[in-house]
Amino acid sequence: MADKPRPSIEAPSRALGSTWIHLYEGCLWPVVICDRSTVPEFFFKLRSKEYHIPAILLGKHIYVWVTDATVQEYNPNYDYASECEAFEHRDVPKSDDEDTRTERLRRMAFEIEAPHLRDNEYWHNYIISESNVRSLERKMKRPHSTDDDEIEIVGAERQSNTSSFSSGLPHSRVKKTTRSNHAQSRHIIEITDHEESDDDDVSFLTDFTSKPDCRILLGGHGQSIIASRARCAESDYLQARERYDEAVGEHIIDLNDDQRAVELDLAHVELQRIEIFLSSGDVGPQFLKDPDEYRPFGKLSEEEKENAAHQLALAFVTASKLQHVKLQGLIEKKLNALYPLPAMSLLTVALILARMPPTGIMTHPEQRVGNWLIASLAGQFWHLAKHHTGTFQRLLQGNDELRDGVYHRMQMNADEGLQGGEEL
Repeated sequence: MADKPRPSIEAPSRALGSTWIHLYEGCLWPVVICDRSTVPEFFFKLRSKEYHIPAILLGKHIYVWVTDATVQEYNPNYDYASECEAFEHRDVPKSDDEDTRTERLRRMAFEIEAPHLRDNEYWHNYIISESNVRSLERKMKRPHSTDDDEIEIVGAERQSNTSSFSSGLPHSRVKKTTRSNHAQSRHIIEITDHEESDDDDVSFLTDFTSKPDCRILLGGHGQSIIASRARCAESDYLQARERYDEAVGEHIIDLNDDQRAVELDLAHVELQRIEIFLSSGDVGPQFLKDPDEYRPFGKLSEEEKENAAHQLALAFVTASKLQHVKLQGLIEKKLNALYPLPAMSLLTVALILARMPPTGIMTHPEQRVGNWLIASLAGQFWHLAKHHTGTFQRLLQGNDELRDGVYHRMQMNADEGLQGGEEL
């Protein structure tokens, strides 16, 4: 794990759409910097100082005001989630008290949402989508409907004009983001189902997502992701569970009470890890040339390789639970293309994959990823044994198949295991 980040002497630029760390109600949370076009008009009217900058608080998905003094740099390599309370399950049950729910959301924000470095447009659309889902759920529960139900009123406005403060926010996308001191935000807005505002402050969205191909439901409070039906059809498991819901006019895959999803402890946050693939058909770093060529992603720093490998490993677990062989195959190619991984990154990936629950029939991509992992661990065996003794030992002791595979490879090749161990 990276050292805990320290504040810089000079504050970096708060670029539009970048991720930072902010102190909210006494706890650190990740936030994404916004401009006027991606905040509700009624929220923007609350701005009392020119130096107040709007942001979206991840986890809770609410709008807050921040300033240059209340945010500090976010380090993607630091495990902020380790400072949050640990929970056995990742979903947010309705039975949780408010404090427990808040801490679950904070952990989810650091563990799942912040590392993707998604911009303000993405999270603004996400909030509107959540609001639409709640509206649809309320409409379905009503005994009678009226013509007005055909128009969904969303308490958020997307305007093309920007305010004067946005001139101080560069529009270039950056991956650096931020960590907070102990100043508090005074104004907070959440788009709720009961928000009161003038007609000019809301948009009437009759077709927000252009009738999304498919909505996958999983998790409490109507949590869902939007996916391409074509991508879902590539998984026999997902395709078999798709139905058309005439009440909401959408194709639905409801996994909330699905036996396999329950048995494998499939969580909403896991679906979020592959949400981009289910809409665009790609995940992780983009291939710039043939996967078998040298540096198929272009030149990646060690940090970028670590982040990519971590996200791909988590996505592979989700793909396996969903029996999505095509996604498994894509991830397997990308993991191979990242070889060799830095030692700690390799151990992190190995721990993620080794703890994956049995998912049924072993697919060809699963076999190949298993072979890749064994070869990678055997290749760095002596370096891992010397510099990461405890973690490496626990990894091998906790998975008999992995341990036997690594030892067998070492026995077959006397030169195996010297990668990264030049000092031995």
